Amino acid sequence: MILTEEQAIQIVKDNQTVCKSIKKARDYNKELSALINGDGFAEELINRIEHIESEDKAKARLKYARNIQDYFSRLLSPIQNIFSSAGGIVKFNIPNESQYKTFLDTISNIRDGKSLSKYIQDYWVNLYHSDPNGLIFIEYSTNEGLEIKPTYKNINCIRNYEPNGQVCEWVLFEPETEEDGTKEWRLVDDLTDWTIYQSGELYQVSTDETFTHPFGEVPSVIISDIIDIKNKIRLSPFDSIIGLSKEYARDQSIKTIYKFLNGFPTHWRYVTQCRACQGTSKKDNKSCPDCDGHGYYKKKDVTDMVTLPIPSNDGVKLAPDIAGYISPDLATWDQYTKELDILEKIAYNTHWGTNVQNATNETATGRFIDIQPVMNRLNSYADTAEFVEWKITELIANAVLPAKVKNESVSLIVYGRRFIIDSPDVILENYNKAKKDNANITILDRLFNEYLTSKYKNDPAWLREENIKASIEPYLHLSILETSTIFGTQEAKKKNYFQDWWNDNKKDIVTKSDESLKQKFESDYKQFKLENNDDSVQLGTIPNIQR
Repeated sequence: MILTEEQAIQIVKDNQTVCKSIKKARDYNKELSALINGDGFAEELINRIEHIESEDKAKARLKYARNIQDYFSRLLSPIQNIFSSAGGIVKFNIPNESQYKTFLDTISNIRDGKSLSKYIQDYWVNLYHSDPNGLIFIEYSTNEGLEIKPTYKNINCIRNYEPNGQVCEWVLFEPETEEDGTKEWRLVDDLTDWTIYQSGELYQVSTDETFTHPFGEVPSVIISDIIDIKNKIRLSPFDSIIGLSKEYARDQSIKTIYKFLNGFPTHWRYVTQCRACQGTSKKDNKSCPDCDGHGYYKKKDVTDMVTLPIPSNDGVKLAPDIAGYISPDLATWDQYTKELDILEKIAYNTHWGTNVQNATNETATGRFIDIQPVMNRLNSYADTAEFVEWKITELIANAVLPAKVKNESVSLIVYGRRFIIDSPDVILENYNKAKKDNANITILDRLFNEYLTSKYKNDPAWLREENIKASIEPYLHLSILETSTIFGTQEAKKKNYFQDWWNDNKKDIVTKSDESLKQKFESDYKQFKLENNDDSVQLGTIPNIQR
């Protein structure tokens, strides 16, 4: 939307107070930030339990309660798969080589040394859950050449905006108030970055501070795509587990206080009667100085101890005869722990549609009980992240490429959807089972590729090397003995030769294509056979059924 001066001033007039939907969005952000990031956690979430908890205990729980960032960190962990999945496409249609380089340089170092893709991964994921109504807003400067930076605008610094899908028709920021009471408003539409001063009922556009920006539309993206139609706000993907999470936070705080109050064994002992006052606590009608008026001798702080009168001869004595300890109620403590575990599993299942099954041994990692709901959720995340990155890319291109038609796209960004969500040991177990069950080569290839991707997803160079090695090695899924049994000694020798050949030639993977490396292996092995007078079987007479 392109505003006239009168329309811009009218928007400021219409938003002198914060509207109902923005208030709801701010309250929502405050609650989410306390839960997910621990911001104001105790003040926001730890309230006295009426009719059950004393005021003193409520204050102690407020003081010592621990936030639940670790709980949300575990819930968020599978999302990283959308940024490490195999496949995907990133293409830019920019014919001018110089402009293409300028554009690539910009998105490769967009903020704090991060690429745009890395910026989305590091910042957007958390904001999507904690501040769904906030904005990623692109600021720019022309002081020393064009400098573009995406910034995060918290919903608390936004007075209002008019959404159109996940973009905005206009954005009005919270005003800055000067010493004389004058308010400085900033309003951004598709063409203009407005500065409007308000003094009482007088509104005036500052011509010196109002300018045309280069983005062709409002340079912002609303962080969340999930719409609450009733309240006219955006929702967090964690919206369905907010109640569960608050219960988890409360129960954990109760457990913490229980540990403080009952976590230490309580000492008890039989009292030793004061010889001076014979246990009466009085001597010469005054408080006995020997026992401080207690009637028995103190050996330590009585608040740390339960003292018992010595029973009479026919009374029941406790063992041991002198003193002992009262152990805390471990069953209650254990039940608190179990309850927290149950709540976390319910939250995990609610959000991801399944839970993680514990591994059968200490060295292995757990696996998802049902993988399909996780795939569906990850696809939803990938759709939103993909749009956010594409939209910011196009806004940057509008600013960097002067000849670009603003509403025409120059980028194609498609996230990979081959999510590898199981751990390497789980995939390797599936691979070995498939081999044992004589699964076909297509299935074995897929599982082996998933294993490599999962194991080396944080080391792209090593992953590429292992994939190339797998594409060249003869009879990849067979051992040397199995190869010999099925195809004969000569093919087993060829497989055995490969490992030494690879160690000598893997340095060439940087400069040579996969196909040229395959041809070199065949040629080198043929030469190796000739040099060793081993021509009993000609290469190529036995088909390589592995590929």
